[in-house]
Amino acid sequence: MTTSIRLLSENDHAAVAVAVLMEEMQAHYSVPCPPRETILSGLQNRPPGVELLIAEDSDSVLGFAAFSAIYPGPWLQPGIFLKDLFVSKRKRGTDSGTRS
Repeated sequence: MTTSIRLLSENDHAAVAVAVLMEEMQAHYSVPCPPRETILSGLQNRPPGVELLIAEDSDSVLGFAAFSAIYPGPWLQPGIFLKDLFVSKRKRGTDSGTRS
């Protein structure tokens, strides 16, 4: 199965799947999780510069990376800050993120 990686866009059909994955992440780290409606609202109303890359195959979202632009970074240059990188438990260790 082919894995694709893309930015989560506004009103993206994958937002619900990303919210479910965020719930899984919160459970994995044993931390409280807001209601799904709150997560979906946060995904829809992200602050400017906050992006989510999602990895998906033909039938599901496998993982996500949340990041934002920063300045200054090393050597006083622009950079990015990676906040979260999470892969669904069912896809960890399956090489689904590797290229052939």
